[in-house]
Amino acid sequence: MKKWTKAILAAICALVLTLSLTACSGGEKPAATTPAPEAPPADAKTAALIADFSAGAEIPEQKEYSWQYDGALDIAMLADALSSISGLDFFVDGRIEDGKAFISWRDESTLVAGLDDRTQKEEFYFFDALSLNWFMMDSLAATVKQNFPAVTEVYYSGENGEPVVFPNPEDMALQGLPVLPVDMPYEGSAFFVAQAVG
Repeated sequence: MKKWTKAILAAICALVLTLSLTACSGGEKPAATTPAPEAPPADAKTAALIADFSAGAEIPEQKEYSWQYDGALDIAMLADALSSISGLDFFVDGRIEDGKAFISWRDESTLVAGLDDRTQKEEFYFFDALSLNWFMMDSLAATVKQNFPAVTEVYYSGENGEPVVFPNPEDMALQGLPVLPVDMPYEGSAFFVAQAVG
């Protein structure tokens, strides 16, 4: 009788222990851990991209975006980054000499070719060519000056070294910039619009 009692008690203890362990674990698999975000490369640096929506207004309307890069920063890299965030084609070639940035807009850039039937990003939606032109020129000039503090003047030209030919020259003339001479620094939309009004 004692043997049976000991055997039954042992079986009950084993059953209670098994049920306890199952209850503690909840019968569920442990939650998967979320992987940590991928760290930027050790040599990555940060540039500032300036989106300038002022379009001739006296008070600037700008948004700044951080952009990581590695290697040596240049104007074409900044232009490509602006293309990426805006969905527009900032296709340029550029160089910096003696505190001056010389930037030529390629013929296939949105500034020269105009806006095609692409879907515009909501944050960078332009209802007219004037505001788009000012946005592209103001944003690139501000971005270059922000990332190269030694640059005090920005000069624009077309792909062939001649003045930029806008797809809407009459409208730009009314805004004070029928043609931007290649030897005249780009002072920003507010400057040219003020000259036209004045």
